[in-house]
Amino acid sequence: MKFTSILIGIAKIPFWLKLIVNTLALLTLSAFLQSGYFLWMYGSEQGLLERLNRVKKVFREESKYSEQFIFINTAHHKQLISLYDESGYVEQGVDVITDRQSLTYLISVLKASDARMLVFDLSLEDKTEYDSLFQSSLDSWGPIIAASKLNNNGEIQKPIVAVPTGLSDVNTLRGLFLKYRFDDKGFSSLGLKMAEVLDSAIYDASGVFGKLNGSLIFNDFILYNRITYNDITQNKYVLLNIYDLEELGPNASEFIGDRTVVVGDFDNDKFDSIDGQISGSLIHVNAYLALKEGDASISFWFMIYMVLSYLLMSFISLNDRMIEKFQAYKYINRYLKPLKPFAIWIIFLIMTSVSFFVFNKLISILYLTLYLSFIDLCNKWIKKRLS
Repeated sequence: MKFTSILIGIAKIPFWLKLIVNTLALLTLSAFLQSGYFLWMYGSEQGLLERLNRVKKVFREESKYSEQFIFINTAHHKQLISLYDESGYVEQGVDVITDRQSLTYLISVLKASDARMLVFDLSLEDKTEYDSLFQSSLDSWGPIIAASKLNNNGEIQKPIVAVPTGLSDVNTLRGLFLKYRFDDKGFSSLGLKMAEVLDSAIYDASGVFGKLNGSLIFNDFILYNRITYNDITQNKYVLLNIYDLEELGPNASEFIGDRTVVVGDFDNDKFDSIDGQISGSLIHVNAYLALKEGDASISFWFMIYMVLSYLLMSFISLNDRMIEKFQAYKYINRYLKPLKPFAIWIIFLIMTSVSFFVFNKLISILYLTLYLSFIDLCNKWIKKRLS
């Protein structure tokens, strides 16, 4: 009797209250799914995102940022250093790192240019005999940002040079890069650090969300890549080796101009993405552009869109009266009821497509559809028990 009384109480809850509670539940679930700590992207959604992304790429402005960035590939500029044990005295072999002399030469070229900033998306943790000269060149020009990493203990691993740093770690879901995290354990990513240095942005992190210059943004979100590796291979953006700068000689500084210089290993530091393979350096540049273009921003109109969309979904999911009106029509009733979950999925598909094209944000539909289907089953079960 007590359990039946509870079911009767649930059944008597006003429809408008159920509508509001369910809408708030959908908003909360969406925020949770947005978190980079939760793996939610599955094959069907990945395929959806890839198709939406291909369509969106058709309408983008080609080479829009070609005058803002120039990329330097260090894949062919290496040097060997000795590896030592934990004591630092017993040599255990050799390691291959980026040639510090080449990087020092690059900075000498930048001194004569109007370059806005230099970004090292490289591992600069190992010591070499050229470090003092390298540090002197870094001290003589700026701004410069270098890559840092988090170790398995969550501790920051900074480069041996004294410059501002940003995390270069790239998170993947089953080997595929999708979500970018701006702040991890209080440390800024390279993309966020670029915004902080270039645009004097101020970021405050708070779990799933953060604040950029006082405006709410997602700390984790699916990144829309405005610059892809295909753009590089198709010469829409400039990718040079340091040897190329040496060949340009005195004209190298003029060629760089006032662009931001991004240095990385574009041959080996790659990740699978919805745009095919993409280098880690491009991921961080795209994250910076996402902040600049407001992709991660939680705007007033985006919230209005989300609330109205979830209100509509909740109304369709909770309201059986629309279907019950067709009870007298045998064949319509037979085929209409089973199509309800499919109709919810189609509306979710339209909803997330509009969100992606208008707000550059993809909304998960798999778990949200499962949630609404579960609510629908619960409603039917309660009605059956009380009938």
